[in-house]
This record gives sequence, structure tokens and C-alpha cells, in this order.
Amino acid sequence: MTTFLMLLGILLLLAGGLTFLLPERMWRGLTARGSRWANQASTAGLLIFAGLGWLGLMLLIVYSGALWLGWRSDHWVKVAGTVVESRVVETRQVRSTNPAYRAQVVYRYQVDGHQHRGERVDFAGASTVDRAAVEEAVRTRYAPGAVLTVFVDPGDGTQSVLEPGVPPKAAILASLGMVFGVISCWQLIALWRDWEGDRVVPQESRRKRNRRA
Repeated sequence: MTTFLMLLGILLLLAGGLTFLLPERMWRGLTARGSRWANQASTAGLLIFAGLGWLGLMLLIVYSGALWLGWRSDHWVKVAGTVVESRVVETRQVRSTNPAYRAQVVYRYQVDGHQHRGERVDFAGASTVDRAAVEEAVRTRYAPGAVLTVFVDPGDGTQSVLEPGVPPKAAILASLGMVFGVISCWQLIALWRDWEGDRVVPQESRRKRNRRA
């Protein structure tokens, strides 16, 4: 679902770029005369900045939770855990066609006499293109039966993680989402206030220009 929503923002950006690049004559043929959308530059800007703002919102929604939990996890309690199973999984990268890899780990631990199972390694689902490094981690640190340290939320024993703290990936992408959102709001407000842009020349300016001529 998250991927689909991200794609929606990308589609808006692409639609805005296509609108901007279309020849003006073709755009006039696609829009009704006198229509608000006849202003090609403003329509393209609306699509581009709406797409940018949507992507920013999605990044904030996806990674703000990771930032919050990552910050809190620095104060979680440490308990001993045991790896139940682990494997290398391939993930998709948004900015590249090259595959990336991460370790998928299932571990068990005990809190207040109750057994729990966890699967969270970190709060950002970090991956790398270095498959050999991930395979090495699965063979050694995350090998079935290996003992490791599990960080557990003292208020909820079912919340656990192997690598606590705020992941750099989450911090960078959440910050990027905030920047996208600010730029988008700024530009969309400007479009709302002056849809016609520089094409509308105040009457007083026209008179002054005519006098100079």
C-alpha cells in the first residue's frame, strides 16, 4: 500500500513534467478556451508541487514512527535473546534498479517469565548492495542458535529491536519529506494567489509603460 501511495506522487510529478514540456499549441488544443487549466505553466506547477508534497507527506508518515521508536529505544532494557532462524532477503530500491539485501531474523527472548518472538532488526529496514556482508552476518551473528542482545520496551514486552537508536536512513528521509512539504506548500500557496503569474499586468503598470513609449 505504501509503495502504491509513493507511486501516486511520482505519477503527479511525471504528469507535471509532461505538461510543462508539451508544445503550447498542443496544450491549447487539449484545454477548453477560457478554462482555468489553459494556463500551461500554472497547471504544470500545480501537478509538480502537488506530487512533491504528496511524496513528502508519505516520507514523513513512513519514517516519523521509526524516528520516534528509534529515539525511545535508546532507553529500552537489555535482555538475552536467541536466534530462531535467519536468511538473506532481496529488497527493491526506489532510486536504483540494482538489488539490495538485508538480513531477515526471527529471535526469541523472555520478559517477566513470558516468551516472546521478534523480527525487527532496526527501525528503518536498512539494506545494502553488499550481499556478501549480509550473508556473513547471517552465518555468524544471526546464525540459528546464536545468543544476542535484544532491546525491549519496558512498557510493552512485545516491542523489541536488535539495533536501537535513530537510523540515519529514517532521519534523512523524514527530513527530506519535511523539506518537500515546505517547498510544496509555499509554491501551491503562490499559485493559488496568482494563478496567471506574470501574464497579468496591473493596469497602472500598463499606463506607465505606455507613457514611456
